[in-house]
Amino acid sequence: MIDNLIAVYRDVSSYDASPTNLVGCATYNLHNFVTCMFGVHNPVEIPGVSAGQRFLVVADGIKGELGVLQINWLIGNPTKPGSMPPPPIVRVNEGEATSLRAVDDVSTNAVPPPTYPFSLVGLPDRLPDGIFDLQVSGTPGDPFAMHLVMFDIDGTLTESMTVDEECFVRSFRDVFGFADIDTDWSHYPRATDSGIFEDVFTSRIGRSPTAQDVSRFRQHFIQLLTAASSQCPFVPVAGADRLLSRLAQGRSHRVSLATGCWRDSARLKMASARMCFDDHPAASADDALDRESIMRLSRQRAAERYGESFACTVYVGDGVWDARACGSVGIPFIGIGTGSRATRLSVTGAVCVFPDFCDADLFLRSVYEITNAANEER
Repeated sequence: MIDNLIAVYRDVSSYDASPTNLVGCATYNLHNFVTCMFGVHNPVEIPGVSAGQRFLVVADGIKGELGVLQINWLIGNPTKPGSMPPPPIVRVNEGEATSLRAVDDVSTNAVPPPTYPFSLVGLPDRLPDGIFDLQVSGTPGDPFAMHLVMFDIDGTLTESMTVDEECFVRSFRDVFGFADIDTDWSHYPRATDSGIFEDVFTSRIGRSPTAQDVSRFRQHFIQLLTAASSQCPFVPVAGADRLLSRLAQGRSHRVSLATGCWRDSARLKMASARMCFDDHPAASADDALDRESIMRLSRQRAAERYGESFACTVYVGDGVWDARACGSVGIPFIGIGTGSRATRLSVTGAVCVFPDFCDADLFLRSVYEITNAANEER
């Protein structure tokens, strides 16, 4: 039986010349295995796979005897730690190909499903030795599509909209004596902390704010937020913290932040909700007055940090100003909201709207469908 050891080699002209091209080994001896963080028995990890690549799979067996190759085939990360499916039985005849399509729930539980299928081919005259050719279908040189999921913070990752609004309005009154502030942020042409502050200040005083004006306001605003969060810490939007961790561990997506908050405000709120602002490339109201520029800069910083370009970017936010900015930048928008807010987001251009991130699988499946549709339109 071919059930004890699997070795994977990079593409070589012959098996006999492959010792220096070993990628790794996996054992299926249940009495002696190594368990990784996902509960996989001593897995072979092949990073940076591209379409058109080929590998050599060598299965330990008894020479001259036919056997069954059992592979627990996974592309990406498991949906839940330790939730690997049972190994599918792969039967390969000499010279024939057997597809290992990862979109089959039996062979993988990665979300979203990968772009390219894999196949095993029984090599002529070598099948009795347990040697197979692993081929990645697709166009040679095409990398796996990498997508960027860009998040807003207030109302999207943290339940902080109400407190943020109260502290913002109170700061206008305490620092400058401004009352009757319009808190429907959709009425402002630049719905960011810096943009709204400049518009309100200019309309009341008749001049643009100085750097000192901005500094006085920001310091008082952060003091109020700090006091509020000390009394009652902010909490994540349901499932947001787990989703960020899952995306960070995956291989198909990268995360960035594009927030209309000032940076110190965003950092405080995420820390209070047990998330880390600095874990992700980000742009904020410190960088620009308008959300469109913030989104573009966030995408640029993500490309610089991760060292790669993205096939598609999706923005996740909770405001109609987010939807409008996405329309201007030309990226799909996923809304977070319930009731009338959800309705407004849909009307303003959200591709889909979720109440929160509790159903991470459904959210990621939607991201996958949206990015695929966007790529096909290009």
